Amino acid sequence: MSRIEFMKELATLLDDIPLEEKQDAIVYYEDYFDEAGVLKEQEVIKELGSPQAVALIIKQNLETKEQSPESERAQSLMTKPPLTKRTDNNKIMKIILVVLIIIVGAPIIIPIAVGIIGLLIGLVATMFGVFLALVIVAISVVATGIALGIVGMLSLIPDTAAAAVLIGVGLIITGIGLLVTYGSIKLCLIVFPSMVRFLVNLIKKPFQRKSSGVMSSEK
Repeated sequence: MSRIEFMKELATLLDDIPLEEKQDAIVYYEDYFDEAGVLKEQEVIKELGSPQAVALIIKQNLETKEQSPESERAQSLMTKPPLTKRTDNNKIMKIILVVLIIIVGAPIIIPIAVGIIGLLIGLVATMFGVFLALVIVAISVVATGIALGIVGMLSLIPDTAAAAVLIGVGLIITGIGLLVTYGSIKLCLIVFPSMVRFLVNLIKKPFQRKSSGVMSSEK
């Protein structure tokens, strides 16, 4: 008999008790199987006996509870399988397994992790350099336009037509430079923080999985 068959038959045998009590019993024995692990599934089934025996104990406990509520805790302690020793053993095995994985995988994982982090930092630095170059080019275009405008104004008296052309070209270049400057800064303010958040979340994911795994094992 497998765990699934055991629990399915047990659930069927408990159909005649209150739903809340049935759910509590099912959850309890599911947790008991989880704590024992897949490798000890048959050992747990042998220890518990048949689903009929477990169902009979649960129903007897309910009858005792209805007759004498004061004896509920004592009765439950007598019928529940001992979990502490098995849980402690599982925790020790998990700790040993994690230590072994770290020892064996450290020479491979650490260089790869350092390389990935270096690559990500390089990517951020490259993008920052591109944005900075765009801003510098845009500012240079603005400066060029302003310089042409100034030269044109200084040339108004000797050559009015040429001065007007220089002023017009200077204004156009200045406008393009201002537009490119604004667009570059706006793009930098939108893209760069998004990249940083993405990289931070990428780095945090392994630690979040580890912490969630620890919380679930503690439960």
